[in-house]
Amino acid sequence: MTRKDGVLSFVTARGWEDLSRLLQSYETHGLPVTEDLIGEYLRKPDTARDFAAYWRLYRKYGTDYGISDLLEGALSEEQYREKTAMAAAGGFDEGVSVINLLLEGLAARLRTYETLDARTVRLHEMLRRFRGASQTLEDFLAAGEKALAVKEENGLISKADAQVERWVLGRLAAMGGIAREQRQTGEQLFPCLKAQFAQDVAVRADAVSAVSRGLDNAIRFAEDSFGTRQEMNLLVTGLT
Repeated sequence: MTRKDGVLSFVTARGWEDLSRLLQSYETHGLPVTEDLIGEYLRKPDTARDFAAYWRLYRKYGTDYGISDLLEGALSEEQYREKTAMAAAGGFDEGVSVINLLLEGLAARLRTYETLDARTVRLHEMLRRFRGASQTLEDFLAAGEKALAVKEENGLISKADAQVERWVLGRLAAMGGIAREQRQTGEQLFPCLKAQFAQDVAVRADAVSAVSRGLDNAIRFAEDSFGTRQEMNLLVTGLT
């Protein structure tokens, strides 16, 4: 909220929410975020200018600290010591930004796991259904596509669940294609599909490891950089 010429004005919560989603999307695709772009969502030139300056500094910290490599544990010991020394010597505002970047990185890893988990669970369910069905894989997939279309047309499925369902149907189709290339048909088809499903389970397991590894490295870095300072409390609070 700001006051100019005696008039109060503010940016709506919806504006901030829409901007947040935009920033996440732009970061994912490596696109630049400009003050003009921010202004389209905040509609307040002064607020947009201040936030753009904050955002540039915030992303600079992300680059300076190598957050992705830090969470992955990919920094050399020398690089790690440099980062902890830089964080320890930085001011409180810098420390808060670093903690937020760590939390953001962890949240991204968790979102990846949640997406993979939802897909893997649904794929397993669909494989079980196919195994008990007296249909060809092609007919099974066609029925699945039709059922999904009906659910979407009648608002019987959420957008997120529809995305998972569409991915699973596509994955099953791809698995069937591989089976055909390997000439795995009839009784040989399901074992071939099951073997491919094991790859999806392995990918999900890797995502679990990435979350655990990132969490361990984030806590270690915060402890080594901030000790018992308030920044450490911010990390703990953000994780709970």
